[in-house]
Amino acid sequence: MSRRETSHERSDSNRSRAIAASTRVAAERSFMTRRRLQKIQMSSELRYQPPSAQVADVPALEVVGPLNPWFSMWSRPRATIQQIVDSDPSRFIVPMCMLIGVTQVLDRASSQSMGDRASLGTILAIAFVVGPFMSLIASYVYAWLVSWSGRLIGGRAPLPNIRAAIVWGNVPALWTALSWIPALIVLRIEMFTTETPLVESSSVHMLVLIGVAFAQVFGAIWSLVVLCKALGQVQRFSGLKAFGNILLAALVLIAPILLVVLAIVASR
Repeated sequence: MSRRETSHERSDSNRSRAIAASTRVAAERSFMTRRRLQKIQMSSELRYQPPSAQVADVPALEVVGPLNPWFSMWSRPRATIQQIVDSDPSRFIVPMCMLIGVTQVLDRASSQSMGDRASLGTILAIAFVVGPFMSLIASYVYAWLVSWSGRLIGGRAPLPNIRAAIVWGNVPALWTALSWIPALIVLRIEMFTTETPLVESSSVHMLVLIGVAFAQVFGAIWSLVVLCKALGQVQRFSGLKAFGNILLAALVLIAPILLVVLAIVASR
């Protein structure tokens, strides 16, 4: 009887070990399955993540598909710039900088009445030849200043991402810059002169001038809003803090010039 009891006990012990081993294997398989499901779920989600800082003006964004930055930058700058820097932050940067340079030269020439001293051909040549290269240099310098000054207030975005936010923040201004086409066709040199007899004598020309001015002002204001949102996304700032980052970089750029001017004035 004792041998049979011992045999039964060994059999029960073996069964217990087998059950315990199968339980462990099942638990391990269940754990691995959960891990695989989590990875699949994470890979299917949108890569956009809101800033880590608790900021009031960053609403929770629903999961969306691929965005067209030429249009979505108007209304979804944070999600759009995140998609851009996740894929290729240098994409379209050079041609966009060149276009920005053309529009900036045209804007300056108009505000400074350059047509009083130069022909329309000269103004356009400067805009399309000098403007793009000056804009390229300025964009790289200003991006570095924004990066450096942003680190002083907690920003950690890499330089290419900051440059992308600055350049893509000008999308509204680039769209409204298309108003230069009808302006140059209709108004020609009077877009750049103090005297505007054609505009003053024609209501149509006056409407064109007013429309161009409104489009450019609207584009500039909305570009500033978009720029603050885009820069805030890559820096993990609120829009207001990103605006402070922009002002700080501008102050760093302007301060040495102001000191030199003050020194010259004081020395006279």
